[in-house]
Amino acid sequence: MSNAVKNDILSEALKSSGIMDISGNEDEKHETLNDTTCEQEVFFKQSNSTLDPDPDPYLLPNLDLLETTLPLHVNFGSTSNLFNDYLDQYGAGEAMAPEYSNYTRILKIHQGNVLKEMIAYFKDPQIIKENLSIKRFTGPSRPENGEGSGLLRDVFTEFWSEFYLECTNGCMYKVPILRHDFQEEEWEAVGRIILKGYLDVGYFPVGISPTIIEECLYGKFLSSLLECFFHYILQSEVKCIKEAFEDFTSADKEELDDILGSHQSHSISTAENIKPLILEIANKELVQDPRFVVDAWKNVLKPLAHRVSQQELNSLYQSVVPNTKKVLDLLQFSDALSSGQANTIRFMKTFIRELDSEMIKLFLRYCTGSDLITKDIEESKIKIDYLHMEENIRGPIAHTCGCVLQLSDNFKSLPQFRSEFSNVLKSGVFIMDIV
Repeated sequence: MSNAVKNDILSEALKSSGIMDISGNEDEKHETLNDTTCEQEVFFKQSNSTLDPDPDPYLLPNLDLLETTLPLHVNFGSTSNLFNDYLDQYGAGEAMAPEYSNYTRILKIHQGNVLKEMIAYFKDPQIIKENLSIKRFTGPSRPENGEGSGLLRDVFTEFWSEFYLECTNGCMYKVPILRHDFQEEEWEAVGRIILKGYLDVGYFPVGISPTIIEECLYGKFLSSLLECFFHYILQSEVKCIKEAFEDFTSADKEELDDILGSHQSHSISTAENIKPLILEIANKELVQDPRFVVDAWKNVLKPLAHRVSQQELNSLYQSVVPNTKKVLDLLQFSDALSSGQANTIRFMKTFIRELDSEMIKLFLRYCTGSDLITKDIEESKIKIDYLHMEENIRGPIAHTCGCVLQLSDNFKSLPQFRSEFSNVLKSGVFIMDIV
């Protein structure tokens, strides 16, 4: 995405949020902020208590009692007074650095608490226009050494993994569910995370049913409701329903009634009404039920509406999802290989072909920080490098910012390679301790 298009989207996003865009002529009124960095941390406290200046980093957030300190630690250099003028004039919640590239907000994220902490940060509409830098903690006082685009991709990936698990229903396509602790403010924050992830690292949550995204962008769904519903429900249910569509008399009526009942439909199915009945259920679960979420996301995602066509959106849904062939095509290695290096490449290709769809995503995330093939990953490829390691300390090393995977060149067999790489992937926790 070009900088011009990104700036247009940012400008429209700010207007949609009701925040003035302090740019253009304002630059004549104020000097430009140079290399401004804000380190922001979200604190949570009990009501009627004072803010703990040194809170427990693992204190679970209560979004109803959120207090955000902006800034907590600020390194402004000679521009600090200028930024304080902005704070005085517009208030902490409305202040905006004049240029997108001159203001960096540092987000402190704790593993296992990404969902709540990201939502807390993204309640502030101005975050859309700021550069983000991540400090991630794996313990009460242990930050990872990793930084840069790879870590940012990994945080967005982790957020959506938690979001799908805790805030949606569905199989391949997910539909957000209403929660008592998610009001309009929380859902708008999630919408900003969609927009910011797409703008900054090209990450778009294609797990969300396209009917929902299309309603947000175009005011109505354009994809096939039935096809989206078939991606939303279990494949065993799809099989039973399709059999009923084709030949109702030979379909498993008991299973079909169970499926209808599980979707809160108590109508008696017949050969004549089964398809309209399924479409009614699909409309309720994919269109009516998430209406509150769609309304909260519409204004936030509005900047994308005129810049991402439905055809481009469909292409995005297809192109970013990894599969065996796509991941193999991403691998980049030297033509001149030693025998040990050639064996490693051969073992790795076989290992990748053996992975199921979820493990393919995990492999991609380990190498790049993202479980989707974003445009920058597609362009940069996954570069394979080689190290000679002793067996007792051997293991893959990924540099996610540059998408570099370092492997040992002394594997003796495929089972040996498979065992060591599988153990890393199945651990499920990737510590980024390489700067």
